[in-house]
Amino acid sequence: SVSLKRPQGTEEELQRGYFTPGPFEEVVLSETFIVEDEGQYQIKGEITDTAPEDTDTSNNEWIWTYQTQPNNPIIEVLPATLDFGEVKGQVNGVILIKNYGKGVLSITSLTITGSNEFSITSSVPNIPADNSMLVDVYFSPVSIGEKQATLTIASNDQEKPTITIPLKGNCLEIPIATGNINGDNSVDI
Repeated sequence: SVSLKRPQGTEEELQRGYFTPGPFEEVVLSETFIVEDEGQYQIKGEITDTAPEDTDTSNNEWIWTYQTQPNNPIIEVLPATLDFGEVKGQVNGVILIKNYGKGVLSITSLTITGSNEFSITSSVPNIPADNSMLVDVYFSPVSIGEKQATLTIASNDQEKPTITIPLKGNCLEIPIATGNINGDNSVDI
C-alpha cells in the first residue's frame, strides 16, 4: 500500500494492491498527489502479508519525506562548528549562509565574542530566495595555545533569529616576524 500524510497530520491511503511476484521480480507502485498546503508531506510504502519464507521484514516499509519551500526566509549555516585545527600563524575559514525560503533573508548582524584572535571582514547583504553567501572567518593568533570564540548570526528568520557557531583553533607557534625596521628597504629582522 501507499499512503500520504499531509502537513495537518491527516493520513490517507493512495493505493493498495495485491500481487504475487516471483523471486527477484521488481514491483513498482506509483502515485501522484497535489501539494495543497505549505509544510511536510510523508509518503509511506508498506508491504504486508508477506510470504512465510520472508523472514527479513526490515525492507517492508519505506517512508519518504518532502518539505515545501516556505514563504518566509529560512537560514541554514554550515559548518555548525568552525575548527581551524593546529596552526602556526594566521589562517582563514569559510562559513556558508544559505536561504532556503522564498522570502529575502536579511542578516542583521555578525558578532564574534570570546577570543579577539578571531575576526570577520565582510558584512553580509540580503540573501535572495534559494541563494547563499560565503563569509570569511580569520584566526590570527598572537599567542600559543587553544583559543575559542562564538560567531553569532542574527537574521529575520522567524524560527531561528540567531544562530551561534563555535570557533576554535590551537596555535602551536607564532611565526617570527621579519621586516624593514629602519626604512632602508632591506630586511632587518
